[in-house]
Amino acid sequence: MRTAVRVGLVVLGAATAVYGAASLTGGWLGAPPWWDRPATQAEEWDLPTRWAIEVGTSREPGPMATLPGTDVQIPLERPFPKDLPPRPSLRVAREDREAMSAAVVGLGLAAATIGAWPRRRRVNVG
Repeated sequence: MRTAVRVGLVVLGAATAVYGAASLTGGWLGAPPWWDRPATQAEEWDLPTRWAIEVGTSREPGPMATLPGTDVQIPLERPFPKDLPPRPSLRVAREDREAMSAAVVGLGLAAATIGAWPRRRRVNVG
């Protein structure tokens, strides 16, 4: 392997390992793309209720309706006032996000190790 490729592999591997470690230790380089996912339809319908509870404006909903094909109950009338802040993002945390970050750290360390591994010296015969 050429020296330039080896150096590039070490740098890329180290940067990948640092990015994965950053996502595991509080996201100080920003949230990685695997950290959350779009909400499913059932989670989307549940977010306004969770949001209202977190904001502290929830009250007992009036009549409820069931979404066709699901067990999700939704209120027929809007249960909170109009002057609340905008709805939260319709993205939810992935269940396996820490494992994905650990895998990124491992891949980065493996790439850096392969790039930094000492080369065999070539013996010229003859």
